[in-house]
Amino acid sequence: MATDLTAAVRRLARRLASLPEGAMRRAVLAEALTAAGPAESVALLKFLRDCAPLPQHPEYTALETFGALLAVPGALPYPVVAAIYEEAHRAGAAELARFLLGSPAAAAIDADTPLPPDPRVAEVPLGARKQLARRQDRDHIERLLADPAALVIRQLLQNPRLTEKDVLKIAARRPAVADVLREVFRAERWVRRYSVKRALCLNPYTPGEITARLLPLLRREDLKLVATDATLHERVRGDARRLAAAVRTSSRPPTRR
Repeated sequence: MATDLTAAVRRLARRLASLPEGAMRRAVLAEALTAAGPAESVALLKFLRDCAPLPQHPEYTALETFGALLAVPGALPYPVVAAIYEEAHRAGAAELARFLLGSPAAAAIDADTPLPPDPRVAEVPLGARKQLARRQDRDHIERLLADPAALVIRQLLQNPRLTEKDVLKIAARRPAVADVLREVFRAERWVRRYSVKRALCLNPYTPGEITARLLPLLRREDLKLVATDATLHERVRGDARRLAAAVRTSSRPPTRR
């Protein structure tokens, strides 16, 4: 059975890794999980999470795709998510259940919290700031990196002049609005960068459902860093400790493309 499961996971992982676009990968994975049923899905996802894949492995892409799939409302039908969650609880797979619904983060600020934007645009209305976020001049980009409005950040993350260094400033900002950090997570172009995943996991204002989905994608040295960061929620640190131990003791899957 274990051999069959390993083969099934690697077949699915190779298929996902061969697809050029995130939307295609999400659709294929959603179809596979819907067809598999709760018990088989839990076994597959638990194996995938526990195998601690490296970024160059197809299994890493599969785990990354699952996190992205859960971030898109309705991409995986709610009854399917609920059935997998219930089966994970029944099977004692608590960490997988947290991956599905997210673990709590420390005091994330909600969208209504009045954090001020950069003083240089503080008097600019929201609609005008959204338009500024589309401009390709560095001055406006830098003024909007600290904007507390998720809609402004969504536009900014699509700006072709934005750099990884800019995105890291958004992802690491403290305090931060939860919905702003959700926009970073949903921006596929940027969240696939390892440094952005790391920054989100180390930010105590990152919503728990995001941290839970990104932790399995971190390297052991960064998991150890998360595990010892007193600013992070205790459960986040505990998950990081367990994952770091899994990386140390697991046998990495071979690289197959």
